[in-house]
Amino acid sequence: MNLSPDDIKQLWEAEHYTPKGYLHHLLLAHRPPGEPWKIERVSEFCQRWNLSERQFYKAKAALIAADLIDETITDCIELTACPRDISGPSMPALGELIAETLDAQETPTGSSEWATWYDEARRRGLVLASQRQVEVTLVCLVDERWVSFEQLRSQSWDDLEAQLKPMMVGAVAETAELTPEQQKILAAMSRLTGG
Repeated sequence: MNLSPDDIKQLWEAEHYTPKGYLHHLLLAHRPPGEPWKIERVSEFCQRWNLSERQFYKAKAALIAADLIDETITDCIELTACPRDISGPSMPALGELIAETLDAQETPTGSSEWATWYDEARRRGLVLASQRQVEVTLVCLVDERWVSFEQLRSQSWDDLEAQLKPMMVGAVAETAELTPEQQKILAAMSRLTGG
């Protein structure tokens, strides 16, 4: 299943994405890996996609650090999704699964333990999607790592939140928390992009 940019925006507005995941999936919905997406004015982009400029810059930096996108800045910002290395083990594509997972009528294991755990994990904002592969249920956490349910069910909610809190808190960090150098870079980028 392919999600349109508007579908992705609706999932963002329903709080099913982190800013990093949202920006990445918007890019993939607009351009295939290797093809740049030109953003002429960051302020207009952010207004169109209901994203604050702070969220945009933080998400972009996180995607670059994770080698998921490349950036070129000329008279505009060009973001290019990096082609994924498919030589490793096959993992489910999040863009193909998230809508199915959010609308799923049945749970992957069919067990009430799984359903209860997954509903609570979604309520706490810890998971993005899940998929059943043979005898294993995989869960996509907010940091976009796929982990088996068996590994997760033995952990307390406090432990899981402690592991994933930097991903969740990073999305809402205040500008005042940036170092002076980071604030200068952000201001310069904002001027460069007309934001």
